[in-house]
Amino acid sequence: MVKYRKGGIKVDKETVSMVLENIMDLNEAAKYMNLSKAQFCVLLENHKITPIKDHFYYKGDLDDYMHRCYSLNSKNVKEALLYYTMQTFCNDNEKETLHLLHTLEIEKQFDLHDPFFKNLEIICSYLHIQEASFYKKYAQMEAYFMNLPSGTLIISKEDGLYPIMLKDEKDAPYFLFVLGDLKLLDSFTIGIVGSEHPREDEIKKALYLCDYCINKEMIVVSGLERGINTYLALEIMKRKSKGIFVLSCSFLDFFPKENKQLYEYMIENGLVISQFIYHSYQSSMIESRNLTLTALSNSCILLGGKDHHELTDFGYEALRQNKLLLLPSSLKKSYMHFPLELNEGGGKYFSNMVEFKKLLHCT
Repeated sequence: MVKYRKGGIKVDKETVSMVLENIMDLNEAAKYMNLSKAQFCVLLENHKITPIKDHFYYKGDLDDYMHRCYSLNSKNVKEALLYYTMQTFCNDNEKETLHLLHTLEIEKQFDLHDPFFKNLEIICSYLHIQEASFYKKYAQMEAYFMNLPSGTLIISKEDGLYPIMLKDEKDAPYFLFVLGDLKLLDSFTIGIVGSEHPREDEIKKALYLCDYCINKEMIVVSGLERGINTYLALEIMKRKSKGIFVLSCSFLDFFPKENKQLYEYMIENGLVISQFIYHSYQSSMIESRNLTLTALSNSCILLGGKDHHELTDFGYEALRQNKLLLLPSSLKKSYMHFPLELNEGGGKYFSNMVEFKKLLHCT
């Protein structure tokens, strides 16, 4: 075998080749991690990844970071396990859990990063529960985590990959479960939510708006529930395009079951996000999901009006977050009062695509 000598060290050709194969520039490193350059740079700024020299990165360091995000034994995942176990003592409610976490941080100097046994003592003492009770819930939660789909990325609010548009929201979920293409988060996004029982004209309008977004390289953000949201996902799949879908359920108990093919397509070709580890359906889950969906959208569109509770919650959330909220003028004729309230709160009516484009391009 041919040997090369440099600085008194023998280096064979195979070793040189192997080293070069494991060194990547910034573009290669971002692509390897399925991130945009901007997202990769956020990791650098947060010192999550360190270059070996200038703008070159060692593949092993990238693998180590991804392992910390995926592995059940990683610090990040263990903290998520602790957090979601705490949530079971907070009625499985995100807001209540965040409030408990904030209270413990102030009153008890609690820190999710601290050793488990230190945190266990603080939690049990504050909640007046037995450690055995907490351990039982923790073991159940560990089983949920072990059954997450292969490739699930668990992102903490303190992580550099956590969506910037969501991070500043007071009640934003502390952890996200993510499957798919994170680069989509750097796109211009349009949040669209609609009725579960849409009329034909609402379906037609939804598909037209979806096609417009695809043609303009804007990314649709929606859920995967029945009705308008399903039609949007079907159109995205038909066009072989991409979308961001924020679930109101967990990866472990996906529903509706008939949309499983859409769910699997979006994992491979888009981005699927959940903030829930297991399914315990309650209205607060929809409210929490709507907060996340809205925050990930640059502008929002509400279609339909029969299922008014979930739809109006999305509309009010969009206005609370100061997002442009667009409402089809057909809602003016609705017998329900919420369209008027949303319009008075800042929502904008549009009656045709000319008005829609004009309003959208003002943002």
